[in-house]
Amino acid sequence: MVPGMLPIDWAATASLALRVLQANDGVAHISSFLASGLTRHQVAALFRLGALVRPRIGWYADPLLPHDAVRAVRVGGVLGAVSAARSYGLPLPEDAPDELFVSLSDNASRLRHSRDRTAHASAGDEADVRWVWADRVEVVRGHRVAVVDALLQLVPFVPFEWLVAAMDKALHVPRGGSPLISTASWSLLRPALPERLRRAWDLADGRSESPIETILRLGLVRLGIAFDLQVWMLPYHRVDFLIGGWLIIEVDGRQYHASDEQFEADRQRDALLAAWGYRVLRFSYRQVTEDLDWVLEVIQSVLLHGSGRIG
Repeated sequence: MVPGMLPIDWAATASLALRVLQANDGVAHISSFLASGLTRHQVAALFRLGALVRPRIGWYADPLLPHDAVRAVRVGGVLGAVSAARSYGLPLPEDAPDELFVSLSDNASRLRHSRDRTAHASAGDEADVRWVWADRVEVVRGHRVAVVDALLQLVPFVPFEWLVAAMDKALHVPRGGSPLISTASWSLLRPALPERLRRAWDLADGRSESPIETILRLGLVRLGIAFDLQVWMLPYHRVDFLIGGWLIIEVDGRQYHASDEQFEADRQRDALLAAWGYRVLRFSYRQVTEDLDWVLEVIQSVLLHGSGRIG
């Protein structure tokens, strides 16, 4: 320590650096740390202590940031397209590209290899890294493009119904939480979409809780079958779709209906609904994603033959 200087409280210093990172979605330029009151010496010391990661000169990241996010920043960009969508938890089809998508600004320069910040790189140098240049609707903050830009950059890589599913997820309000996309950002999305895809925005519905609900919903809309979505039958029983006041359609997502306990609970609820006079059809993730036409044919057939409802 330099004579006459007060000792540095490293716990407080690290806490301040963490707040800077939290305000910048996990990645911040040195200027943000300096603006907070930290010195270059303190930032460098936190890096040496392992409290900060330095993907590239002048940029620091949270050590807990996902590895792919650090790689994207090291290149000179941020997570974009499929990688950004995945980081936000937006649903993607099983065959979605699994490369690292790096979103770059038009003036991006001194681009680097994603695994070596000292090595210069050009597009295509890394087989598992894809560079994406695209206009951004919102300013990037941190390690990934904004949700609205993640949706826009998804367009070339997913089918129409999965784009709608991603929009549904962005709009969905989780219990006790907030949607991924704000009202203001959502309003910017439609005019930024190609005209042929603006119907995806029109069809989006944040009540859908899984991509298979979205896919089936779009199929019903295409056939002109009217339905109610996420209907509470009683305070403790909510169903995915209710058609004609008597036909209930349930779709089983892979992650929520796989356990023995959930399997039993689903069948117990189906039996209770049947006792009340409802007809229940239950379809799996595979059936909806791989054989939607058959699923829709079954629904149409049941509707054609009537409810058979008690009372």
